[in-house]
Amino acid sequence: MHFKILTIIIFYNFIIISCAAIKAPPGGPKDQTPPELIETIPASGAVNFNGGKVELIFSEYLDKNSIYKAISVLPKFQNDPEIIFKGEKILIDFPRELLKNETYVISVNRKLRDEHGVSLAEGTQVAFSTGSKINKGSISGKVYGDQPRSVLLWKIDNSKDSIRYYLEPEDYIIDVSDEGTYNLNYLSAGVYRIAAINEKSIGLPLDSKHALVGLPWENYLEISNDVISINNVDMIIPSKSSQNKMLRAEWLYPLWIKVFFKNNLDDIISKSPIKLFNDDIEIKPVNFFQDRLDRSLLHITLEDTTEDLESIIIKTERVVQSGIILLDSGQVLVSLNIQQDSTKLKINYPEKGYTQAIQNDTILPMYIDFSSLINQKESTALVELLKDSLLVPINLRWDSPLTLVLTPKENWSQNQKYILIIHSNSLNPIYGNSFADSTSSINFSTSKPIRFGRIVGQLKSDFLENIMINIKGMGKNKSTEYFDKLETDKTFFFDHILEGDYKLTIFYDSDKNYRYSYGDISIDKSAEFFFNYGDTIKVRGNWDLELPDLEFFKKY
Repeated sequence: MHFKILTIIIFYNFIIISCAAIKAPPGGPKDQTPPELIETIPASGAVNFNGGKVELIFSEYLDKNSIYKAISVLPKFQNDPEIIFKGEKILIDFPRELLKNETYVISVNRKLRDEHGVSLAEGTQVAFSTGSKINKGSISGKVYGDQPRSVLLWKIDNSKDSIRYYLEPEDYIIDVSDEGTYNLNYLSAGVYRIAAINEKSIGLPLDSKHALVGLPWENYLEISNDVISINNVDMIIPSKSSQNKMLRAEWLYPLWIKVFFKNNLDDIISKSPIKLFNDDIEIKPVNFFQDRLDRSLLHITLEDTTEDLESIIIKTERVVQSGIILLDSGQVLVSLNIQQDSTKLKINYPEKGYTQAIQNDTILPMYIDFSSLINQKESTALVELLKDSLLVPINLRWDSPLTLVLTPKENWSQNQKYILIIHSNSLNPIYGNSFADSTSSINFSTSKPIRFGRIVGQLKSDFLENIMINIKGMGKNKSTEYFDKLETDKTFFFDHILEGDYKLTIFYDSDKNYRYSYGDISIDKSAEFFFNYGDTIKVRGNWDLELPDLEFFKKY
C-alpha cells in the first residue's frame, strides 16, 4: 500500500516538472529588430476606394500606447478616422463619404513601437484613391543633424500666404531614418514648401529663435506632369541656435567686469557689440577680451575714473549677418561687489599632469592662464623652464592680462619631462595677492610629434566662384576645422592636416561670409547649396590623400 502511494507521488512530481520544463527559460538576446509593415488590405496604391476599413499588418506584436501618435491621415477629416488596435494589426475605420477623385495618404511615423519598445526603422506611407488614378508625385532627400529629425511639407496655393506658410499646420510630416533619408510619396501636382526640424524643436514656433530648422537651397518645389519626382532635396539642421545672447555679468573688482554669454563669442567678438552706461553716459572700456579657456566669457577692463561708480548698465547691440541674428540685443544692471579681495593668485592652466603637444617643423607655444588680472607693466614675469635640471632659453609675451605665452627658443624634445617655475615676486596682480608660496611650479611632459597629412582634390562645378570647402574633425579631432575658398581654379589641397578622421562639406558661399548659412524661415531666406562627401576622410601622417573628383552641381 505504501509503495503504491509513493509511486503516485513520484509520478505526480514528474508530471509537474515535465510541464514546467515546456516554458522557455528566461533571458536570451534582447529584441532589437524594428517592426515592419508587411501588408495592407487593400493594397497600397488601390484606386476606386470607397471607404470602410483599411488594415495595416506588421511583422510583430505592437505597443498599443504608441499607435495613436504614430498614425495620421491626409487630407484631414472633420472627425478623424477611428484607429483600432489588434495586436500585430491596426484597423483604420474610414467614413464612407469621401472626397471624389482624392488620394488619401496614411502616414506611419517612428513613434510606432513593438511590444519590446523598438521603434519603426523609418517612417512609411500608404495611399488609396477614390478615383481611377492615384497621385504619384514624390520628394526625397537627406537631412543632416545631431538629433532625430522630421520633415514638414506644405502645399502652397492662392489661398495661402506663401511667405508665412510655416504659421499654418503642415500638410505632410514624415520622420527621417537613422541614415538621414526621407521619402514623401503620393503627392499631387502643385507647389510645395519644405523644412526639416529636430525632435527637440517639435511644438516650438518655427520662427522662434529656439527652434532648430533646416531649409533647402531652393524655396519652392513644384510637382507637375513633367516633373513627378524631385530628388536630392537635402537639408542641414544646425546643432544649436546661431543666436547668442548675454546671460549675466559679475563686477567683483573696481576695474574688472566679467560678462557671460550663451554661446561662443568667436563670430561676434570683432564687431564690438558691448556698450557700458552710467546715468545714460557711455563709459569707454580700456579693453575687452575673450577668455581663452571659456570662449563664451568676455572680460572688460575700465579706466581709473570709474572707481567711484557703484553700478553700470551693460548693453548688447543686435548683430545681424546675412539675415541671421548672431547676437540678440539686451541689457543687464551690474553692481560692484565692495568686499575687499584677499584671494591668492593661482594658475588655472596648465593643470597637473599636462602634456605639451609638439611638432617637428613648428615650435608650439605653451599657454599659462592665471586666475586674476596681471599688471603687465609692473611685472617682470620671471619664469624658468627646466629640462634635466638645466635652464631652457625661452621667449615670453602677454596674450592678455590673464594669459602669458611661453615659447622655447629651440623646439621641445619629444617624450621629455619639464618643470615650469614662476616666481611670486615677479608677478603683480591688479587685485588680490600673488602666489601663496614664493614660487609656483608645474611638472609636465611632452608628447610624440604630432603627425600631419595632406588632402588633394579636384572639383567639377557650375559655380564659378565663392565655393567653400570645409573639413571638420571627428572623434578626438572634433574641435579641429579647416576652410578653403575656391574661385575659378577648382583644384584644392589642404596642407598640414592633423592625423585623424574628417568629414568634408562643400557649399556655395552666396553671402560671402566664409560660413555656411542655414537660411531663415521667418524672412523667407533659403539655405546655401551644399554637398556632403559621404565617406569618412582618413588622414595619415606624412601621406597625401588624393580624393576622387567631386561634383558640385545644382541637383533639382
